Amino acid sequence: MLLCRACPPRVFRLQGVRVVLLALALCFVASLSGLADAHASFNDASKQENTVKGEKLAPELENTLTALIAAVPAGASLPAEADLAKLARFMMSPATNPDEIRVAKREHGEGAMLRQTFRSSFARLVRYCFDPQLPTEVLYPMVLRRGNWLPDSQLAQENVKLWERLDTQGMLVLRGAEYEEITPDAFSGCYYNYTLRRLVVLLHVDGKPVLFSVARQDGPSSVGRKAAIVGNDSNWNYVYTKVVGSNLKLVGWAETYMYDSALVSLAYPSGEGSGQAFFKWLKAGWSNMNMVKSTHIRTGGERFLTNMRQVLDAQNLPEPAAIYERHQALTNMDDDALRAAFEPHAAALANSARGDSVLSGKDFQAVLKDGAYARQLGRADLISELMKLYMKERLGIRDPALKP
Repeated sequence: MLLCRACPPRVFRLQGVRVVLLALALCFVASLSGLADAHASFNDASKQENTVKGEKLAPELENTLTALIAAVPAGASLPAEADLAKLARFMMSPATNPDEIRVAKREHGEGAMLRQTFRSSFARLVRYCFDPQLPTEVLYPMVLRRGNWLPDSQLAQENVKLWERLDTQGMLVLRGAEYEEITPDAFSGCYYNYTLRRLVVLLHVDGKPVLFSVARQDGPSSVGRKAAIVGNDSNWNYVYTKVVGSNLKLVGWAETYMYDSALVSLAYPSGEGSGQAFFKWLKAGWSNMNMVKSTHIRTGGERFLTNMRQVLDAQNLPEPAAIYERHQALTNMDDDALRAAFEPHAAALANSARGDSVLSGKDFQAVLKDGAYARQLGRADLISELMKLYMKERLGIRDPALKP
């Protein structure tokens, strides 16, 4: 069991156990995969949690969700196709209001359901979201610092182009794993990395292709470390440190973890566009105590879907081949060239940190001052940052908060 470091006795003497636990709960307005959003009030969320009960899922749907999550490991049995079709119809149905659905708690933590539609076609959504050659963070830059399929995944090993297999009859089943590192939670500043085991199932429901993507976290995450958002979250500017803890007063010392998570997501055609619905469960906190409520997951899920629409529905979104070409060009650069390319942005981040109550602190100044930030980042982090800058340039996203 992963534990936080010993609590300083003076904190308990001065503030009391209840205050410390409340502050730690505030830290986990949950992040997932980017599932956190500090702009939500914890007190308001708690009140909503206590007053909005919602409608329970039918037992057969809960059973199918359980069976899907259990089917993630290689060799595990899948639910019957008829049961998957019934679950898919429920998730896609306009009559289903995700805000009114109460998802059963699981070993993976509290849960919530969310849904969003996109102007992009279903084939376009699958093309961008399930191409193992594309780094995942270019599609979800507000919630993912880095993301990629691991080499032993079927999708990557067999070079499966799902967007070309949408007419496949029967069920197409693939398994694999992904590495993810999230951007900082806007409230606590914590960021984490972890591995997800993933199951992908393509099938037809009522004559239309739909795509289930099911994920389970493979063990606890890395310990939470300090990071911060620079300016507006929608501009994707973040500063990361290697300091363990959070940016919260009183409990900045706490060692926190994402202990477990699970996801059942469905992508589907929606008129001329597409849709995505998902169930998400998350367990995170300290000393193996879960501080995450379903309202936190819902708020973070909305952040994820908003960011997905920002990128996927952009009229000037680069073609996948152009994104891949840019990523390959950066991969072929040596470390010195990568740092030189990132240094102007690092300098802008440092200038913008002046006067910021968080970024002017010693932990952040240690990585920002004297143009040091570019030298603090590893090769993979530099490539990820430069890919985000490329995407912002192509999408026409300006950074008015960044000082020259």
